[in-house]
Amino acid sequence: MTGTIFIILGIIVLGLGVILLLKSGYKKETKLQNIKVEDETEEKEIIRTIQHPKRLENFDTETKKQELQNLIKIAVADGVLTKNEKEIIFEKATEINMQTEIVEKQLSEELQKKLDNPETKLIDKQKEKGDLFEAFVASKFDKKYFTLKDWSSDKYIKGIYAETTIQPDLKLRFKLRDIERDFAIECKYRSNYYKNGIEWAKQSQLNNYIKFEKKYNTPVFVAIGVGGNPNNPMELFIIPLNEIGYTFLYKSFLKKYQKTNFQKNNFYFNHNSNKLS
Repeated sequence: MTGTIFIILGIIVLGLGVILLLKSGYKKETKLQNIKVEDETEEKEIIRTIQHPKRLENFDTETKKQELQNLIKIAVADGVLTKNEKEIIFEKATEINMQTEIVEKQLSEELQKKLDNPETKLIDKQKEKGDLFEAFVASKFDKKYFTLKDWSSDKYIKGIYAETTIQPDLKLRFKLRDIERDFAIECKYRSNYYKNGIEWAKQSQLNNYIKFEKKYNTPVFVAIGVGGNPNNPMELFIIPLNEIGYTFLYKSFLKKYQKTNFQKNNFYFNHNSNKLS
């Protein structure tokens, strides 16, 4: 009797094992079929794209449209639309065959919204100081020897910004007979010192300026004005970027790079040592 029971139990266990094995095989087969279907779907999608290249063109157009919208937001962020910004926006619109009249209307509407926003006045005031100091620094270069190649705009909104925003403010070229040298200047104005020093940049900004210097093999200098007015500071410091390691600079460090009689004298660029003073 006991032997019979064991035989029955053995048959049951064997039956369950066969069932589980069959199920496992079915699942693997189904999974392989699904993978095959996915691969075939992806392959068909690639073939359709190759056969219809317009699909890629449409994707590129959508990307350019988004770029255009970002540029418009950046341009009107401070409530001011410059001639250069307008030209760049119209150029982008032409690339995607968008009528300039439509873009003009959108710019006008977006600009009006900004002008109606009280926050824009605060942005204007802060930016005005920076612009005045940049203009002051730019005016200290004799046009006989220096050419202003580019004046970057520090416009951004909610994390959207133009590529030049993360680059130094002024890009100049020194020319003396057959000698030419390019260099860049980041301008920072502060009304007064804070904790016996100046926080001239954020770490991300410092990193961007270092990347710019290496990428374009162009020396970068930091011009810092303190006190007085942005267009006539009490103190002025010109510091090579490669000698700056921190975003906060103490007075003791700044004094080594102080420019004296800057109200009367222009900047001097030594092309042999690539030094600006």
